[in-house]
Amino acid sequence: MNKRKIGNKYEYAGRRYLEGLGYKWVGSNLYTPYGEIDLLMKAGGSYYYVEVKYRANDKYGTPREAITPYKIKHMMKAAFSYAHENGLAGSHLKLAFLGVVPLENGLSFDFIENILSE
Repeated sequence: MNKRKIGNKYEYAGRRYLEGLGYKWVGSNLYTPYGEIDLLMKAGGSYYYVEVKYRANDKYGTPREAITPYKIKHMMKAAFSYAHENGLAGSHLKLAFLGVVPLENGLSFDFIENILSE
């Protein structure tokens, strides 16, 4: 399975996890000049721009370790660009993170609802 298919598989699993928490799916794999938005979810009047990180093991670090200040900067630019181009400018937006790690009997999820407040 190539990286894109693997990414889509775990982004879909992440979407289902967040829907189980009450978030509503708005879109997936949304492209902007500043990068891709993995998931766009909505809850309580806010739009959540979700970065999904899957790691099969910790050889390259944990999913959380992939969220660097550089990555956050690009997430912000992508979120603002998408909001501006799609009539969401002025809406309440949050940058979120969802780490996905396989377990023997399923998946483990690590969700940060607002990475700017962490």
